[in-house]
Amino acid sequence: MTSQHPSSYHRGWIFCFYRKFSRAKELEQTGIAALKGGRMYDHMMKQSVFANPSIGVKISNIAGNITETNAAFRNIVGYNETELAALTIGDLCHSDDKDRELLERDQLIEGVLDHLSFRKRYLTKTGKTIWGETNITVVRDADGKCEALVTMVTDVTEQRRHELLQQGQTRVLEQLYKNCSLESICTTIIKAIEAVEDGL
Repeated sequence: MTSQHPSSYHRGWIFCFYRKFSRAKELEQTGIAALKGGRMYDHMMKQSVFANPSIGVKISNIAGNITETNAAFRNIVGYNETELAALTIGDLCHSDDKDRELLERDQLIEGVLDHLSFRKRYLTKTGKTIWGETNITVVRDADGKCEALVTMVTDVTEQRRHELLQQGQTRVLEQLYKNCSLESICTTIIKAIEAVEDGL
């Protein structure tokens, strides 16, 4: 898991997106967006990354509670909006990734980091593991206090599978090139298959 520092443009874009989203929700809840049948809110959402069908978006508070998600994220993890509202970010983390992610998330909240970019495993509702290319950005108020964390996820499970298969194929080809025994080649194939299963 590695941390990165995005450009000021990227940070500003995320911040504006979150502000627009929060304000739209506020307007909707207070009834102001009832003007024109709530089209103000719909328009703002359609113009944001929240409506992107290929990028999952999750917003969480400092306690780790999931406050908002888009349809793409819900499709990735298999939970509906109501179910996700009852979960925390830890509930979706693979056990091997959880401690490190929660530690770096705390560093985001404390201001040690302002952005994280890494590949991690998500646990779906059915128990299946999904690999996601994950970017987390912290949103702060005027006083610098953490207001929310915006997570963007792209499903890269098939890419991960392809990478593991390629690695296995390379090992088998090396065995063939070295004229290894049939037993050795078969063992390498079995290990390659197991590596794909374990890696997913």
